[in-house]
Amino acid sequence: MGQYLNIGQLILNAAAGYDRKTALEDVHGQKLSYEQLLSGVNTASALLEKEGISGGARVGILAPKSFSYVVFI
Repeated sequence: MGQYLNIGQLILNAAAGYDRKTALEDVHGQKLSYEQLLSGVNTASALLEKEGISGGARVGILAPKSFSYVVFI
């Protein structure tokens, strides 16, 4: 069987190979590169850890559809 990757590992792999390519684009044409996505994920992770929330913890997210929402999931 192949190895299963979590979403964090998938983002890391994509950012390594496609850092400046578009990861997300909204209906208004606003774009977010894999590099920007990884940066946002790292920032979100640091904020959660600062609040005592570590990997594997369950959290609820209440947010409108946006790039920030994607970063936090």
